[in-house]
Amino acid sequence: MKIELENLLIKACQEGINIFTGAGFSIDSYDKSGKRLPLGFELSVELSDKFHASPTLPLPNMASIIESKDRINFYAFLKDRMNVVKFDNEYLQI
Repeated sequence: MKIELENLLIKACQEGINIFTGAGFSIDSYDKSGKRLPLGFELSVELSDKFHASPTLPLPNMASIIESKDRINFYAFLKDRMNVVKFDNEYLQI
């Protein structure tokens, strides 16, 4: 069977592939404290609570404001909160 761009496929398989999905794809993924990864609205509530941001702001605006005021802690929070340590084995089928 002829595979178009075979070398590109081989390289991607060796280095890893990113799959862009909708936010709901992570619904069965959990962080180190056993909490599900948040979807957009849930993340905006968590960011609002942690960084005392206006809860009425859309998530992209809120994130931009928090990042501009406290970049180090903002990224530390995201890396910690969005770090997957447990997930449904169904994800292994991909």
